[in-house]
Order: sequence, then C-alpha cells, then structure tokens
Amino acid sequence: MDLLAPVQTSDGLKYLPFGSKLGNAEKTIIKNQSAERKMYEVSKILELVSKFENAPYLWGGKTILGMDCSGLMQLIHKPFSIDLPRNASQQEMAGDLITFGSHRAGDVAFFANENNKVVHVGILSSTDSIWHASGCVRLDGFILEGILNRDTDLISHRLYSIRRFA
Repeated sequence: MDLLAPVQTSDGLKYLPFGSKLGNAEKTIIKNQSAERKMYEVSKILELVSKFENAPYLWGGKTILGMDCSGLMQLIHKPFSIDLPRNASQQEMAGDLITFGSHRAGDVAFFANENNKVVHVGILSSTDSIWHASGCVRLDGFILEGILNRDTDLISHRLYSIRRFA
C-alpha cells in the first residue's frame, strides 16, 4: 500500500496522502485494497501504523504529511470499517473497557493530564509497546503507569484506560 496516491487532475498529476478525501467529505477517495473489508485485523492495522513511523506531529493532521494522536487512530482504523470520533476524549468512550493485564496488541490506550482529562491516545503493538504520535509517530514502551519514552526512559503520558474496538 502506498502512502501517497497519484491522481490525474486537469492541472496534471497530483499526489494525495493515504486517507485523503476529495469532494464529498463522507466519501473516502483514497483507499487500499483492504478498505472494504469488514473484519478487524489487528496484524493489518499494526502493519499500517508502522508505515507512518516518523511522520511529523501536526495538531489536527490526519495524513503522512502530519498528524496528531487521535488523527492517527482514525486513519489506521478507518480502512477496517472502524469509524472513530475525532478527539482522544471522544474515542475513549468507544469500545469495551479492558483492564491492564488483559490487554493485547491492537487495543487502544488512552492517557490523561494532571486534571484527569483524556488528552492522548495510542495503539498497542504488543503488551509492552505502543504506537502513538508525540513529536512524530513513534513506538515507545507501555507499562502500567503509561508510556515509557524509549529515548529518555521517563513516563511521557499517564495511563487512563485501555479500550478494545472489536
């Protein structure tokens, strides 16, 4: 699957990022072959998220050119017919609540600030690692306390909850 799709326009060839929409905002134009599948396939979602590694952080972004944490979750789940709300706090209300220790790859973890407000989200790559967008799309450690930044060995985000969307 290519993250940039060529599109012929009256102005010549243009490249649109995966997940881009044209015209009718409800109709996704750029899709991959598995976009029509109804099955939730964790391995495929994790394969997709890994393609965005090092994509820059951009608040409100949802493309390879820049994305935020909740945009990343929308982008990687949409091709598998899992439509998530836009913000992390809204996404946290979806799916089934999972306890730490029962979590697995593909579960989505949410993180809160000091006021206990959900402000961050990522997808578990395994029971002890998580993909998220913080500075860029990156893979960090995941422990009971939250995200363990692999560069600093410090907790960067405090765990609030874990959800399963299928």
